[in-house]
Amino acid sequence: MRYATKQGEPIVMERLEDTEPHNRGWVVHSVDAWIGRSRAGYLKISYIPRENLKALYKHGIWDWLRKIKGRVGMSFGVGTLEFAKQAALGFCSYDTYLKLERGEMPIDEALELLEAVERRHQRSYREFLGWFVDKPVVDFVGVEEEWRRRGIGTALYIEATRWMNERNLRLYGSTCVVPGGGAEETWRALSKAYSVAHHMGHWGRNRVPRRYLELSEALREAA
Repeated sequence: MRYATKQGEPIVMERLEDTEPHNRGWVVHSVDAWIGRSRAGYLKISYIPRENLKALYKHGIWDWLRKIKGRVGMSFGVGTLEFAKQAALGFCSYDTYLKLERGEMPIDEALELLEAVERRHQRSYREFLGWFVDKPVVDFVGVEEEWRRRGIGTALYIEATRWMNERNLRLYGSTCVVPGGGAEETWRALSKAYSVAHHMGHWGRNRVPRRYLELSEALREAA
């Protein structure tokens, strides 16, 4: 697809995939906007692909607690005595850990306690899955000062949306937007020319609207 500034200067888009590897399952992509030899701006996208979830979160909640919450150093298989000891240190009383260490608590009883831990964190884990897995979000968008107010931010959002749409994914705008900042100005421009839709997400006890750009089929498939 061909892009140009409001002044008619050609914008060349460059897609950079997985620019920050080994990040607990997240992938970070970048779209760079070039005018001549100058990188005028860029947009970062991040999310957890479902295949990464399957590979890196095989133990579900327990891997999430270890990788994201930093709570359990799970170096043993789920369901083993050593795992129960480690998990007890993180989530149960020290007295429970000592009983396990001294062999005074049957493993079945310990695992029942750990099932209670799973139930306690189930809601937060589901929110994590619903918010990040196959839900690309704009992490950051920046335009160099000399190139601002020329439509480059809008072009970056369109190109990034087209890229994610090619993977049958929506690109969600960040919910961390500074009032009066450039991102809000870009979204206002987008809403005047294109369709902006909302999806209600859940975070904590709040329902949070997540907006995304809906492009026409012709625009999605433009060369």
